[in-house]
This record gives sequence, structure tokens and C-alpha cells, in this order.
Amino acid sequence: MLAALLGWSLLEAGETFLTGFALARALDDGFLAGHSAVGLGWLGAAALAVAAGAYGTGRDGCSVRWRPWWNPSAAA
Repeated sequence: MLAALLGWSLLEAGETFLTGFALARALDDGFLAGHSAVGLGWLGAAALAVAAGAYGTGRDGCSVRWRPWWNPSAAA
């Protein structure tokens, strides 16, 4: 259980790093250098990183789920 939690947490942390890195590359190597295709490719990589992080967030084994403040008995 702990190893699984660590693995999914690393996936979530990696998403943060990869998103920032990909956005920086999209600007520096892509759009600001006049290479729109390269910039769009890096933005696609950022989107994949966000999707992977979202998947990891849903798989972290956390039993606490968000409940709206206006209806605390509502199922998440």
C-alpha cells in the first residue's frame, strides 16, 4: 500500500515538473523562436503530463473525498 501511494505521488509530482518544463520549452524553443509547430508539440506534451497527473491524483488511495459545503451529506 505504501509503495503504491509513493508511486502515484511521484506521478503527481512529475506532472508539476513536466508541465512547467514543457511550457517553458513551448515558449523558448517554439513560439518565441518563430517555430509554432514546436511550441504546439510542447503544449501537447504538457497536456499529456496534466492527464497523467490527474490519473495519479485519482489513484492515490485517499479515502477522503471532497464534499460540497452546502450539502455535507452528498456523495462525492
